[in-house]
Amino acid sequence: MDAEQVYMNSDQLAYFKNKLFSHREELSEKISRTVKKIQQLKSSDADILDRSNVNIHIEREVKASERYSRYLRNIETALSKIEDGSYGFCELTGTKIGLKRLQAQPWATLSIKALEELEEARQKGRPVSKAFA
Repeated sequence: MDAEQVYMNSDQLAYFKNKLFSHREELSEKISRTVKKIQQLKSSDADILDRSNVNIHIEREVKASERYSRYLRNIETALSKIEDGSYGFCELTGTKIGLKRLQAQPWATLSIKALEELEEARQKGRPVSKAFA
């Protein structure tokens, strides 16, 4: 992408939309595989010791599925933001998130500066709302 272009022009939006669709498809497939794996683990006939290991694997798969689902929700939110014209802008400051950050994490909702200010506020025990006052 050319850095000289207007931020979040139609080409950039189309690029990120396609990237998000690709991530969404990949995550949906991972969730489907994880659900199948959980079903297989639950149906295994194992003795009491093996059952304990199976339960550990099921718990790990459930956590992975929850993580994938959270990313999927973030992707859906990002796709909605593309439609409403707010994609690429920080939810807290309204500033540009930046193409490099969106390239790495296309569902990002905060700029690096906002993240740094939030972290600083948390470290100092300040309310998050004061970080942007």
